[in-house]
Amino acid sequence: MRMFFTEQIRATRALVTFCEQHKYPSAERLQLLRECVSALAEEDIARAIAINMMLPAGGNGSFADWWPPAVAEGETEEYTWAVFEALVTRWKILMNLLR
Repeated sequence: MRMFFTEQIRATRALVTFCEQHKYPSAERLQLLRECVSALAEEDIARAIAINMMLPAGGNGSFADWWPPAVAEGETEEYTWAVFEALVTRWKILMNLLR
């Protein structure tokens, strides 16, 4: 089975960067994402899966239950929401390949 560590690391780092730049409101969840990058880099599949499970992407109060503010020139809230949704979706799809 081919592992997708490179793609998973890239997707996780992109999500971390977006959340940092747009001031994601939960420092704890953001730290979990950073730990996920480390787990993937170390090929610690069990830890990466555990982190993935701690960050559900849907429902009230989930990781993705956030409307990111526009912070850069030319951004709109609609745009930032769409980018966040895309990043979360890509991350979840790639992370689910670990199971």
